[in-house]
Amino acid sequence: MADYEELPSEVDVVVIGTGLQESILASACSRAGLSVLHIDRNSFYGGCWGSGFNFRSFEEWLRSVQNTQDEIPYAYEPSEKELVVPAAVSQSTIRNPVLQSDITTNDSPENKENALKVAVNGRRFNMDLIPKLLLSDGPMVKILRQSEASKYCEFKCVERFLCLDKDVTKTPPKMFQVPCTKSEISFSRILSPIEKRMLYKFLEFCMTWKTNRGDVASKFPEYEWEEYVERPFTDFLATVRITGVLQHIVIEVIGVLKEAANTLEGLESASAFLASLGHLGNLPTPFVYTLYGSSDLEQSFNRLCAVYGGIYCLDRPCEAFVLDKETKRCTAIISGGQRISCKHVITSQDYIHQKFDVNEEDTVMKRCVLLTDASVMPSEQDHITLMSLSRLHPGSNIRFLETGHNAGVTSKGFYFVHLTSPGGKSHAETFSSVVDRVFRGDENRLEGDSRPRVCWSLMFDVVQRNLESPAENIAVVPAPDYLPDFSSVVASAEEIFARYWPELDFLPRKAHAAHDESDEELGAEVEEQAQPEEPS
Repeated sequence: MADYEELPSEVDVVVIGTGLQESILASACSRAGLSVLHIDRNSFYGGCWGSGFNFRSFEEWLRSVQNTQDEIPYAYEPSEKELVVPAAVSQSTIRNPVLQSDITTNDSPENKENALKVAVNGRRFNMDLIPKLLLSDGPMVKILRQSEASKYCEFKCVERFLCLDKDVTKTPPKMFQVPCTKSEISFSRILSPIEKRMLYKFLEFCMTWKTNRGDVASKFPEYEWEEYVERPFTDFLATVRITGVLQHIVIEVIGVLKEAANTLEGLESASAFLASLGHLGNLPTPFVYTLYGSSDLEQSFNRLCAVYGGIYCLDRPCEAFVLDKETKRCTAIISGGQRISCKHVITSQDYIHQKFDVNEEDTVMKRCVLLTDASVMPSEQDHITLMSLSRLHPGSNIRFLETGHNAGVTSKGFYFVHLTSPGGKSHAETFSSVVDRVFRGDENRLEGDSRPRVCWSLMFDVVQRNLESPAENIAVVPAPDYLPDFSSVVASAEEIFARYWPELDFLPRKAHAAHDESDEELGAEVEEQAQPEEPS
């Protein structure tokens, strides 16, 4: 057995795993005055969210995913009143990884050139496994501001929204940039004057619907939305003559919706999008992205936890949970052979033994990560780009996110493309045909092909296990979901915190702080991040 550092023998809360929800909860507990020990069996932060990987550290992550060891022996002898429950050793959230790399082959000059560039600049790549966006008026921005965790990370605007052309039969598919603000709509050449007026009116309707719903009937009598609440959003849009390209813009960009969304879901999503436009100062976008990937969010909350006394230890396993036979509560964990007493445990599902599964697991998300040598829509400046590719594979609900040097995640000349789809069919069946149409490789090269080349790809599934917690005071955080932003992540953390500590405030601002960081202040900070420094 490895020699492990001696940790505190007793704390209020043990947090196991450094995923985003665990990190938020660790900081909330520490901020509330509880003593916190935060451990992770990996040598890196993030757990199944694991981000900030370069290609060398990614290999370490891949080995951890492929580890199938059942449990670790432990030397602890329980008393007659105790029951020892083994913890899981291998992770269980990321499944079925498939890696393909052209940068490791030497069969063409193009491959050799890309391989050399990646090798020389390897440390400048920061791979995100499960990237999400921050809605400017969303709950993640709120808790970052009020807790002051925002000072530990930097942000960049998602400033380019693309939409596929009405005809998606062509290869490569045509796409165009979508106007989002009133000024962009006014100068847009994509929309006719009539379509612009219709879009203006729809946006005004959405804002009235969100802020003063009682006025909708008098101001917008033709918008009979209540009759379509449970019906497809497309049906409602058709009644107000929003069809064709205009409908694609509303559903795929403004709503960021699944294909089968009903009218209530559509109006809620569109209203949230519009409410976030210009929310942070004068930023003409509803979304921001964490520079260098989502790992900075996790580490920001971990730093906040440490500021208030939280203790951290990576490369530290949890071998078992110790339960009181009479109360059925967890009284301690066994970590590195040491018994650590605690009142509560917060853990990733990766540490819960499979014998607690009650039903088959659900695939909640499929992911495809690509490293490409060009943007899907090249321009003089790098952009963070969001788009829906659902119409290329109906029923897939594929969301596209492209990040590059400007986001601090690649060396110049390369881009990470993230394709995300809800659970269902195998990831290969979901993504392969779409990747072949949008990108090029040695096997699907066209004459005069200018599509971005895929240098490296990774596909995997994200699963949610259906399990029972070993004890009432062991909270198991859910797996990441398909949603584009962090709203469900924050809601989950708030629910767990309120369940165990209803009398305590969740990440309140400092008592001496006169006010939270303002929208204008945070917006100004985002604007300053035009070109991040090269990651070291």
